[in-house]
Amino acid sequence: MLLFTLFPFRAAFALPPVPPADFTPAVDKVAVLAYHHLEPSSSGKHLTNSAILPVEEFFWQMQYLRDNNFYTLNLEEMGEFLAGRFKPPGPAVLITFDDGYESNYVYALPVLIRCNFKAVIFPTGRVPEDQPGDPEKAAAQGLVRNRHLTTYQLKSMLRTGLLEFGCHTYDNHRYIGDKPALEVLDEAAIRADLLRFNKTFIMLGIPVPHAIAYPYGVAGHNAIPVASSMGYRLGFTVNPGYAGPGSNTMLINRFSIHPGDSRQFFTDVVNGKWK
Repeated sequence: MLLFTLFPFRAAFALPPVPPADFTPAVDKVAVLAYHHLEPSSSGKHLTNSAILPVEEFFWQMQYLRDNNFYTLNLEEMGEFLAGRFKPPGPAVLITFDDGYESNYVYALPVLIRCNFKAVIFPTGRVPEDQPGDPEKAAAQGLVRNRHLTTYQLKSMLRTGLLEFGCHTYDNHRYIGDKPALEVLDEAAIRADLLRFNKTFIMLGIPVPHAIAYPYGVAGHNAIPVASSMGYRLGFTVNPGYAGPGSNTMLINRFSIHPGDSRQFFTDVVNGKWK
């Protein structure tokens, strides 16, 4: 519980009460939830960026899952579930975060620990060009940079035993012309990028991932065979829909959670009622 002493703001975002749910557990399919950046609603950033979820809403969602006895899968369990070799003990979800924002450590980690929830973070190896790594450079250009996870934070999250990491490519979270990079690049370029990502994790002492979340949810024609040949066993899109035994393990659906989503939408999604 020592980690909670690092987050003095926790009391300001106390988990609100959640009314009892009326749902039918569905263990033949699960919702994979895709988050990105979290900010307090007072910042107003969620009003202009659909990838920024208010902290308070994230807390409500996690307490809903906790109060209704949801099981949170890890990647190994997800793979076994898709292969038909593992059945969750009740209603289940897989919680994921893309890009590797520092807010995952600052805001998400405390509540995940409190709820004893597992989650997966898919960081990029390099900060995208529209969010330069130098805060002074960003300020000079009039940009507001959403900070990314540091090595210390990555390792601290890993040590909890609840967080694990996948790949969001090293430097292909970008467009080439009007298309996502993975739609344009050949196999050699994609392989070189993934090798660089893996080597970075090895250098940091973090386990090499076996799961990839394709930037913008787009795999293209070349990314899947390359990733598969390199030992990646799970690949995640942002196509809405459930995942279950028989699903394509390299094109797994995910529900992107946006700030404008209603609580009814969230409860329908996690309870298998989304259509």
